[in-house]
Amino acid sequence: MFKNIHAYSVIIILLSFALVCLLAKIIIPKLRKYNLGQNIRQEGPKSHLKKAGTPTMGGVLFIISSLIAVLVSSLAGFVFTNEIILLVVGSTAFGLVGFLDDYIKFFKHRNLGLRAYQKLVLQMLFSALIAYFAYKLAGTMVYIPFYKEVDLGKWVILLNFFILVASTNAVNLTDGLDGLATGVMSIILLTLAIYSLKISNMTTYAYSIIMFASLIGFLIFNKYPAQIFMGDTGSLFLGGVLAIITILLGLHFYMIIYALVLIMETLSVIIQVAVFKKTGKRVFLMSPLHHHFEMKGMKETKVVVMFCAWTLILCAASLVIFLR
Repeated sequence: MFKNIHAYSVIIILLSFALVCLLAKIIIPKLRKYNLGQNIRQEGPKSHLKKAGTPTMGGVLFIISSLIAVLVSSLAGFVFTNEIILLVVGSTAFGLVGFLDDYIKFFKHRNLGLRAYQKLVLQMLFSALIAYFAYKLAGTMVYIPFYKEVDLGKWVILLNFFILVASTNAVNLTDGLDGLATGVMSIILLTLAIYSLKISNMTTYAYSIIMFASLIGFLIFNKYPAQIFMGDTGSLFLGGVLAIITILLGLHFYMIIYALVLIMETLSVIIQVAVFKKTGKRVFLMSPLHHHFEMKGMKETKVVVMFCAWTLILCAASLVIFLR
């Protein structure tokens, strides 16, 4: 398997990238034809109102491409393990929650889609199942930054559960600007591919580069001005991908470093809501955090570049700590 790693990497990256581009050319016109465009919140930044009608549910592009790439990899004998089954089934389960949310919005004409509690219950249900199966596959050892591996015993199931719920919501909240979630996640996935090589986990390596290449292809159509949004279908799927790969590699605590941008986006919403309920005042001009910078006058493209740059720095820092 290791003898063919370079050839496999090149072929699967090109395949994943090409599949997303091909699917985009087919699906985007279909979404426009059936008017499956994004509704823009009136209380959001006024500059976003011009995005109304942009096709959404674009997550199906990289979900389909990743499934095909995994199938090709398996048929070629490169990866077919219980871990790849967990990755595909688990992340797709979260993607289906997002798809259901998007479906209700655009086909049932209910602007809010799933109720917040309905979405959370489904996320928690899938997270509980995945947390347990990940424990059975990956065991109980986790890496601690600046320290070593630690055995958490069965407590790791609870930590797995927390990371799954937090990760899916974090990516969902970050998906608010053209190319933002796509750019941040592509950097993190490339970083996870490097971690996978160091830890010698070829399953997570394969899935990481498949998703990385798929997102780079998607970014062509999702960068400013976006031709398509990933929707909850894509953001919840990516949150699942991030969490499951992290868990399988035992990088639970390293995630605090390489996914700090996603964490800050989530914390900004929690802080904003908590403080406003208690005092009636706002800490940020608008949350999530990317909207705060927009409201301060920063251009959308600059915010995206800044967040991606910070992600790159944090990912590099996490690797330096891990490899020292």
